[in-house]
Amino acid sequence: MSHRRLFEGLAPLANHDFRAPSLLPRFTRGHVVAHLSNKARAHAWLFGGPAVGEVRRLYPAGYDADAAADSGARDHCSSPEGR
Repeated sequence: MSHRRLFEGLAPLANHDFRAPSLLPRFTRGHVVAHLSNKARAHAWLFGGPAVGEVRRLYPAGYDADAAADSGARDHCSSPEGR
């Protein structure tokens, strides 16, 4: 399963590794991980809508994916359980 390989690849990384640049312009590794996490949560929520009779939008009005990635990257790198 691809998510297991992702978790296994991330497990040995320390906070300073997540602050390092990624191959994407302006994004640290933490930004990339935050984006993947946010996207997975959003899709799980979206696809859960039909089970409860709701039509859901992937992004609420005014959602800023870049701001969410910035916030997620900051939160991960400053977490108390950081390695």
